[in-house]
Amino acid sequence: MQETDSGSYCEDAVKTAFAIRKRILVLSEALRKEFNRSVDVGIGIHYGPTVVENTGPVDDLRFGLVGDCVNIASRIERKTRNFNCDILISQAVWDNLTESRDLIQEKHEVPLKGVSQTMTVYPARIPV
Repeated sequence: MQETDSGSYCEDAVKTAFAIRKRILVLSEALRKEFNRSVDVGIGIHYGPTVVENTGPVDDLRFGLVGDCVNIASRIERKTRNFNCDILISQAVWDNLTESRDLIQEKHEVPLKGVSQTMTVYPARIPV
């Protein structure tokens, strides 16, 4: 198993989510002006062991991520709507942050489908 720098990965994930959100705001404004439509995203970030592999038949291999961590991140993403935020991070990510912690203040306990215990999540609102 490869040793990881979890703090760096978690920081990078949160910073990337902020960058995605800023770009989506620009795109959404352009779409609103041109077509009277907008675009919105929800990003769920969780940290933990994950299996990275090629899956499927030999003639149609697909790169994929599997494991509880991936499923939990997906479930956290669905909860962004409940908190009217675009980015929601898990306690596992929060525990590994240093620079981005100041941008993430609130915390909530939420049930997640398929997870036996409630999870602590933090809405991350991008600075304006």
